[in-house]
Amino acid sequence: MAVLTIDITDVLLDDIKSYCSANGIEDIAAEIVRYISSGFNIERYGASPFDNMGRETTTPSRPVSKEKPAGRKVSTDTDGRQATGKTVRIIKKKTNT
Repeated sequence: MAVLTIDITDVLLDDIKSYCSANGIEDIAAEIVRYISSGFNIERYGASPFDNMGRETTTPSRPVSKEKPAGRKVSTDTDGRQATGKTVRIIKKKTNT
């Protein structure tokens, strides 16, 4: 791994340390590397898939088949969208009112 020294303000470093402390993150240096990586990916690809649409080529590098694989069942929800097949558990925090 390459070593790079950067200067950041004391305020930013204190904010990062406070965030890590509040969220039980012990390896602050690894967390900073994760933030840099995440920020770089946003800069490179955009904040949403729609930001990158202009950069994508219109011709795929390999043929894309629109047919569904045989034997695979695809379910749709009530709006006609394909279901992902993943189960999502929603946990709601109880509030005392």
